Amino acid sequence: MKKGLIALATTVALVAPASAGSPVIPAEYRGEWCLMNDRPFHTPKRLITKQAAELGCGKGGGGWITITENEYVATNASCRLVKILLALGRGYHVMQFQCEYLEETSTDSLSFVITGSSGSRSIPNARLYIEDANDSSFLSSDDKKRVQAMERKR
Repeated sequence: MKKGLIALATTVALVAPASAGSPVIPAEYRGEWCLMNDRPFHTPKRLITKQAAELGCGKGGGGWITITENEYVATNASCRLVKILLALGRGYHVMQFQCEYLEETSTDSLSFVITGSSGSRSIPNARLYIEDANDSSFLSSDDKKRVQAMERKR
C-alpha cells in the first residue's frame, strides 16, 4: 500500500509541472453550444428545447460545438488552444487556436464573447459569439492592433 502511494505521488509530481504551464479555455465557455439557423451566436445546451435542438442544432442549423478546457470541436473543425492573447474580463477573451478543418490546418485567432439575450454582458452564458479576432465587432481598433502584434510574435 505504501509503495502504491509513493508511486502515485511520484507520478503526480512528474505530470503536474508539464500541465501547469498549459493554457486553459476559461470555464465560462466550456460545455455544449448550439448554432441555430440564421443567428450569429451560439446558445448553451441548457437553454435549448428538444424541438429546437432537433430542428435548429441538427438538421437545418449550424450544429453543436463542444468546448473543453483545451479545445473546441465543431461539425467542420477541431481546434486546440495554443494561447490566450487577450483577457478583457469575464466572458471576453481572444484566444489563438491550431485548427484542423476538413482539408486544411491553420492557426486562427478568435474572439470569444458571452452576452445576455439583450446584448448586455450581465447575463452569463446566454449567447456566445465566436468571431475572427481581426474582424470582431466586439474588439476596439486598439485591441485588434494588440492581437495582430501578439500574432506576429509567434
